[in-house]
Amino acid sequence: MKGLLLNQYYSNEKSIKHSIVLSLIITTILLLLPYEPSLRLAGFLPFITIVSPILEGLKFEAMSGWNKFLITLPLNRSRVIQSYYLFFSILLFIGFCVATVSFIVANFFSKDIFTGLALTVFLKGIGMTLIMGGVTFPLTHHLGVEKAEKVMMISMVTGLGMLMMSGWLYEETIGSVMTNMFPRIHADLPFSILFLVISLLTFIASYMVAIRIYEQKEF
Repeated sequence: MKGLLLNQYYSNEKSIKHSIVLSLIITTILLLLPYEPSLRLAGFLPFITIVSPILEGLKFEAMSGWNKFLITLPLNRSRVIQSYYLFFSILLFIGFCVATVSFIVANFFSKDIFTGLALTVFLKGIGMTLIMGGVTFPLTHHLGVEKAEKVMMISMVTGLGMLMMSGWLYEETIGSVMTNMFPRIHADLPFSILFLVISLLTFIASYMVAIRIYEQKEF
């Protein structure tokens, strides 16, 4: 497992470092802008930007023939998928750290950064990224790495679609009830937590689907 993780890291090392620096700078700037849309974008940017190099890694493995070499090693195929999901989770955690640092730096210059709205955007950003990862891995192994750009677009649309659909369902069902139960917190916070839980469950389910697809795949 350690070898698989190191291979993914070194295959994407330059892209990951560039993504971290770029996300830190842009997210901090967005947080300092006095506009709500910039705050919402700042909640998504570090997570999506930092995990995106994984797609480059998949393409590199296909071009170099590494994905075919992997199946000749004395490894269970499920371990290969596990390494992808674990590496994705590590990058997501790095995105969390970058976002946290950006909020701290921005708060140093502007004292009203840590708000209820900021927390909800933060949680939605993590949730949407989990959904994107949950869609990307099974589809990439099913359709092939050559369609990686199309898979990435599908994952982004799916993540945004699930966010909007679940938000609408929440408002139509228990939204008003939750607002009355927790009047002192930001009205969108219960939904953001619920969306994060749904996204995590989706990510776990996709892991099982990806294993099944990869074990049946013929290279």
